[in-house]
Amino acid sequence: MADETTERETTEMELFPAKEENHQAKEKPVTILAFYIFGFLIYAIYSLIISGAQDILAGTFVPTSAVLVANVGPYFVITVVAPYFIQKIAYFPRVMAIFFLEATGLIMVATAKRVGVRLLGVSLSSFGFGLGELSFIAMTSFYHDTAVSAFSAGTGTGISLAPLYYTAMTTWACVSPPVTISIMAVSLVLLLIFYGLMERKHSQSWQSTANGITHKDIQYSPIEEQETDIGDEHLTWKEKCSAIKSVLPIIASIISAWIAEYLIIQSVITTIAFPSAPFPPRDHYQYYIFVFLFGELFGRSYLIVLSYLMPNVARKLTIRRIWFLAVAEIGILLFFLMAAWYRFLSDVSIVLVLAFIGGLVIGVMYVNMLAIYSEIEEPKSREFVLGYASAATGAGAITAGLLGLLIEPWLRRHCLSVAANSSFCFTRLQGGGVCK
Repeated sequence: MADETTERETTEMELFPAKEENHQAKEKPVTILAFYIFGFLIYAIYSLIISGAQDILAGTFVPTSAVLVANVGPYFVITVVAPYFIQKIAYFPRVMAIFFLEATGLIMVATAKRVGVRLLGVSLSSFGFGLGELSFIAMTSFYHDTAVSAFSAGTGTGISLAPLYYTAMTTWACVSPPVTISIMAVSLVLLLIFYGLMERKHSQSWQSTANGITHKDIQYSPIEEQETDIGDEHLTWKEKCSAIKSVLPIIASIISAWIAEYLIIQSVITTIAFPSAPFPPRDHYQYYIFVFLFGELFGRSYLIVLSYLMPNVARKLTIRRIWFLAVAEIGILLFFLMAAWYRFLSDVSIVLVLAFIGGLVIGVMYVNMLAIYSEIEEPKSREFVLGYASAATGAGAITAGLLGLLIEPWLRRHCLSVAANSSFCFTRLQGGGVCK
């Protein structure tokens, strides 16, 4: 009976700290650092590409959303298809594939002269991002709960620091975008270094599974495990439909909010720049993205911080009316659409403040979505619903990318017909270099 209790405690994962400590042994510091690096690198590269979208398309009038589609599309495909076969592949080949896909993609983005080849590089990087997220999250299941916390912390740091790095290098230090991206490609060697340094419990477990053993440290036979788990291994279609129906309003809210988010940062504010700003049109986009993603980091972090400092207060501050946050994000989108069309804003600070609020709303929405889903009692239903949550964010981003292919050119053409200075109708470099 005691073994069964320990088994449950080590397999349950909640957004808020559990009342009882996990009895599993703590991991080595290098292993925790490795998971932090994994999360940081894959999310930093994803965020870097979003930050560098205008430079990737520099010298052209290709819609900015083309980068979004290339950056999200392959990731979405991987997250939908890979779970059906990925368990059959050992982790070392996966890590090598992640490294080569990400590094090759970034090198193509940094060195290619043709935009089509750069976008192909973005797509390769996106495949690596999707494979990395699936593999590293699954890998944490073989370790203490601090491993997933370290990975999560790394993702948040990567999302926020990559735009800061790109803005600092290309705007403040005047380093060219190709060099800035190439430095990031070289840093991917850290994936292989830390994978080699970490304690590889997942490899031991994978070998044990191949030999018919699933948990080498627990004394029971494979037959007993099948007798315990086989009835709950898969949800029936009725159970799946019931699970989806219970969270359908949340999924609809997530899709609509993510459409609004990516339309804002990849299609609408890309057509808003100001002669009175202390920086050129190209730098507007860098600051917009930086403050938006910084706001998202704040939004994603507030419940985590409160859950450790004031657990009781954190639960009371969980927002259950997700649709309200979606409406707020759509409202910000509509305001920016009006501003891009009628050009009534005169100062860049208003756009920066609203961009920060837009990112904050998305971050708050994301973390509260996970908090609500974590309250689903049945583990299999919770796992299934969380999978659909990831698909919902991907679907929203892709939809926004496709819509943006039409919306951004439409707004830019209108601006060119009414603006006194056409160079402020697009936050993209059309000639010369950065810091010009």
